[in-house]
Amino acid sequence: MLDHELLKQMVLKVIQQLGEENLLPPLRQKACYLILPERWQDDYFVRLGALSVPHDYQAVFVLPKALFNDYYLQKLKELFPACLVIEQEHALKEQREESFTIYPFPSRELMAKTALCIEDSFETRWVGQCFSQGKKVVMLQSGMEPLSGKEPKAYRMKIEHYIRTLSEFGIELNQSFILNEQPKATPEQAITKQQKKRVITEADLITCQKEGRLTLQEGDIITLLAKEKANELGIQIHRV
Repeated sequence: MLDHELLKQMVLKVIQQLGEENLLPPLRQKACYLILPERWQDDYFVRLGALSVPHDYQAVFVLPKALFNDYYLQKLKELFPACLVIEQEHALKEQREESFTIYPFPSRELMAKTALCIEDSFETRWVGQCFSQGKKVVMLQSGMEPLSGKEPKAYRMKIEHYIRTLSEFGIELNQSFILNEQPKATPEQAITKQQKKRVITEADLITCQKEGRLTLQEGDIITLLAKEKANELGIQIHRV
């Protein structure tokens, strides 16, 4: 007679193996979608390793076709054993009702096209779909392409304008890879928070140059270009 406990352990082991090989349909739990770019850099895996997804969300990595192979699947599974890895062409059908999206490494092209409401790629179409469904989108400043400082001033100012537009669209521009689940705000709190949020760009530092100090309130965002300019001008940044 087969031992019931042994049978249970065998079934659990098979389920675990099927899950690791992506042979089971995904559980319909809340999802944290991480949209990864085709232009991959060597340090991206290290930087992804610092990401902390809320415990009740499943990390779902969305890969372009060029990266959807055993190497990238294995590396991502090593970082997030319980994650799901899917290809872009299947992602739109798989998108779950309760979810939010992170762009860990948003390109300059993605930011510009999103700000201009151009949807001609998977990444920009995904943003548009999130907007139409009222879902949160996060772009990490720490993963944005840095400027060299040799660009024309008008070009730098245009990038700053695009970043400001993204914030006005409701896209969260977070600096950190650490994502902690926050208590859900009431509609009144959400409106107040949105009204208080500022995006500080390079142009905004002119008013702070005399005092040599910039004070950031909760929710305020300072762009990378503005940080570089503040250091150059000797402006101290304080967050309250």
